[in-house]
Amino acid sequence: MEAQLEAARMIDDWMNISYRAYNDITALRAALAKVQMPGESRDDLQSLDKELTELQEGSNDAPGFGAVNRDVTRFVTMIQSADIRPAKSIIENVAPSCIALKNDLAHLRMLNQEKLASLNKMLRQGGLALVPVPTVPNDPRCPT
Repeated sequence: MEAQLEAARMIDDWMNISYRAYNDITALRAALAKVQMPGESRDDLQSLDKELTELQEGSNDAPGFGAVNRDVTRFVTMIQSADIRPAKSIIENVAPSCIALKNDLAHLRMLNQEKLASLNKMLRQGGLALVPVPTVPNDPRCPT
């Protein structure tokens, strides 16, 4: 029971992280849609929105926060469906979702530090409202 509880709590943490990140990106994309910038800057905004969409929804190369949340929800349901130690195969199969979540968080940190910081600097200089910068939590604990 303790192993089941520990695994479920670990995966619940991933679910919470991916859920919050997904929703933070939704709010950010809504704010970006309201930003009025001319010419080349508008193209940069569209490029940023595309990158955020891929981070949120996933791409052929990597699952986004939404896909990670969906996948780990399935695994936690499997773990909680019986009062026994989780099968080793479940833990092995859920580990890639944790790695994907870590990669998505690293990507979001990079966007915050580079593109969003630069965008907000331009908006501030233009006297415009800043876009929200998502809070990125610490990396999740993954199975060993």
